[in-house]
Amino acid sequence: RIAAFQLLPALAQRRLNGPRPEDTLLSEPALAALTGVPNSATRATASRRWHASKAALELGDVEAGFRLKERAIATLRSAADRDLLELALWQAETAMAIVAAWGADGPGLPLSVSNLDGPKHARDAAATLDTLANQLPPLPPERLDDLFTKEAMAGLALCLNVLPDEGIDVVNRAWARHDDRQIPGLRSMFSAFGLAVCQVAMGDPDAAAFWFKLAEEQAYQLLTTLPVAAPNRDWVAQRTQEFRSMARELALRAMVLQGRVAEAQLLRQLGAESDFEVMTRSAAGPRVPTSVPFTRAEAQAKEELQRVLIAQTSAAARLQALKGRAGLHPLTDFEQRELDVLIRADAMSRRDALLQAQRRATALLAAAGAENEDRKSVNTAAARSVRLNAALERLGSATGESVAGLQVLRTRDQVLLLLSRPGQATKVFTVPVNAMQLNSAIDKALIMLQSPDSSPKFYEPVLQQLHGWLFAPVEGELASAGVRTMLLSLDGNVQLIPFAALFDKQGKPLVERFRFSHFNEESPELGALMQRPIRTVAAFGASDFGQRHPPLRHVPGELQAVVQASGQGSRLVLGTEFNRTTLIDALRRSPGSGPHVLHLATHFVLDVREAAESHLVLGDGRRFTLTDFLTPGLDLSTYDLVVFSACDSARLTGAESLQTRSLSSVAQRLGATAVVGTLWRVDDEASAVFMRAMYRSASQSTAPALRSLWAAQEAMARGALTGQHGRPLTHPFFWAAYVGATR
Repeated sequence: RIAAFQLLPALAQRRLNGPRPEDTLLSEPALAALTGVPNSATRATASRRWHASKAALELGDVEAGFRLKERAIATLRSAADRDLLELALWQAETAMAIVAAWGADGPGLPLSVSNLDGPKHARDAAATLDTLANQLPPLPPERLDDLFTKEAMAGLALCLNVLPDEGIDVVNRAWARHDDRQIPGLRSMFSAFGLAVCQVAMGDPDAAAFWFKLAEEQAYQLLTTLPVAAPNRDWVAQRTQEFRSMARELALRAMVLQGRVAEAQLLRQLGAESDFEVMTRSAAGPRVPTSVPFTRAEAQAKEELQRVLIAQTSAAARLQALKGRAGLHPLTDFEQRELDVLIRADAMSRRDALLQAQRRATALLAAAGAENEDRKSVNTAAARSVRLNAALERLGSATGESVAGLQVLRTRDQVLLLLSRPGQATKVFTVPVNAMQLNSAIDKALIMLQSPDSSPKFYEPVLQQLHGWLFAPVEGELASAGVRTMLLSLDGNVQLIPFAALFDKQGKPLVERFRFSHFNEESPELGALMQRPIRTVAAFGASDFGQRHPPLRHVPGELQAVVQASGQGSRLVLGTEFNRTTLIDALRRSPGSGPHVLHLATHFVLDVREAAESHLVLGDGRRFTLTDFLTPGLDLSTYDLVVFSACDSARLTGAESLQTRSLSSVAQRLGATAVVGTLWRVDDEASAVFMRAMYRSASQSTAPALRSLWAAQEAMARGALTGQHGRPLTHPFFWAAYVGATR
């Protein structure tokens, strides 16, 4: 714990100012504390060195980081209590980290560690896992699952270290070695994600696209048919997301740069759908998913693969029969030896057959050619299924305005901006900025945006830099079309950046010229919020929480103003009346009854370690967690709008798995047409001023509700709204945190 506190100042300085030479000095006390253990070959010693290596790399101390990684691996290898699965994972992760450190634009490693051998670590991982897989007695089933995923990861590490042939061989070995008795389709899905990465490394985007499509189709089928109560469901969901995230960046970029933009958009949408179904599937069952668009050549390749797998299943009948007998009674010594031989022979046979099928699939794809009409027709059909395109068509038709959608896809060495407009082909803009540069700028921007005392001379330059990367390339197109309203679909931590607060070259925030709304690709319908005004409101809130949380003195006035500005039939629930019973009643109401807007003003506590434990604080002091929101029977589809006047309610937890990521996302998964939330900890007084302005604007017009949100932001940014005693609220901290999201 002492070491962790020693790391914090150095880490904060690095995120604020970027890498500096003195960061190495700042990290020395922490590294000394983390590595100051007896030089004994134990698993505990190795583990401390491994965590120290991660801390050093996070601080930018690359040399110390990789030295500690290699010492940790060497220590664990010689430890009497070593875990070979853990050793293989460290070896594979080190191989991947070396690739990341070298970067796309040349080596980024110091000379003293530039001789690090990524391929060696990847090969060592594969060899370690091969030893484990062949040991007798065999590993238990739960450890075989871990063995498979780590073996596939070793194959990916080989591919990323420019050894795709070896990588494909290791992935195939993992696929062939483990059968699908426990979770049918699991291994073939993981392997397909892995092969997509391998084919990108081999420079074959056609094959990469095929394997990624196949993997996404299998992922949807697998995740939406696993029983809710299955004990391994969370494990499968988490591993699926890990493999998808490794493959998606490379495969989607390859497809976009090939001109297969609509197919890439559709696959991204399908991934969001499977996440949605895993989180919210109920007795009603999953809805009809988006179909994966395969070309004729890809469909033939898919049939070829399925034919081989079916043939292998038939050939393994004797093996399965013997395994079945083993489950009924102990095998004789002869039967056990026969079973061991058959298992290994079967694995080798499947491996050879899989490789043959993959080569056949690659040949079919190559023979089809890159510019065939079949691919064009598939891409055209895919464009009709992309929900963002449909949403833009409906929004433009409903408002009579020029509208556009912007998708941001980030990769390791560039950002892809996909600009969509009704009735037009999506345009792609490539921005040469790597992940480290983008992350550094986002970190700086968030630190300054979340401090009301930061100076414009510090935050404007970094917000202009982000504007140059994420928005400036498309501004010419938007200006010529007269576009002001935009739907945003963003990747990763780009979702944390309020586009309204980006500053253009003239030093003006974009809130003065554009109206932004986040678009939820998980839902099939465009939110009616884009067309309907705010009507009646159910306003819940609390201001006094005893000693556990600071008071929110401005909440009562905020709720009274919200109800007064709304139509007849609005209701106010304040203090201890805002409890679990009254909230659940509001979340279970019948369609067509009661208010059309749900407004919640209270504390929201974000738990970055356990996302599902993040919670609203109710008026009686009790908690209502994200897990509580997902209780069967709760439904927000009867509300046009849900407003969370609470800190961090639209902020991601940082989790990249299928955990719930924000309070706003949970509300949309429960059917809320649209949600207003916050990206950081907001000021109590400023929040009350903002909400009064938003609802007052809504009461004075029949304009769509999101326009009232945008109007309040623009008014506060230009100084038309102030706090008590004329307190200025023009800093982006006060108004940029509020974001609207529609589906």
